[in-house]
Amino acid sequence: MEVRPVVGFLAFGVERVGFVGDDLDCVLITPIQQAALTQSKIIKLTKTPPLPKDRVTVTGYPGTSSEADVETTISAITNGKLITLNQPAKPIGPGYSGGVVLNTDREAVGIVVTAGDQQATALFLSEKTFESPKWTNWTELNRRSTKK
Repeated sequence: MEVRPVVGFLAFGVERVGFVGDDLDCVLITPIQQAALTQSKIIKLTKTPPLPKDRVTVTGYPGTSSEADVETTISAITNGKLITLNQPAKPIGPGYSGGVVLNTDREAVGIVVTAGDQQATALFLSEKTFESPKWTNWTELNRRSTKK
């Protein structure tokens, strides 16, 4: 089976979900219909970790169905997992959660997980992030979450 990181909206059912870590706000999905992969944006993961002061572009859907990009810089990287982004004049806000953080080579370096007045936070992505996900059947996951 081929596993590829897929970033973007999937308008298809989900077969299973892979959790990439207990403390990370990121999951992998396996769509029921593999055609979903041909309609999603596939973005190459960076092989070079980002550094503070690096210029990045954040993509998202801020209250619109059209993708919008915001350029900013990295202010810090914490524990090798979280990237702190400076808030630019056009802020990273609602609609950018789950958006991709791209380096200047247009490679994915992170996924936005929070946004505040002064900064936004992204989960650092690398091939290691996706090495050993804990896969769970989507139907079972839904059944458990609705019992709460």
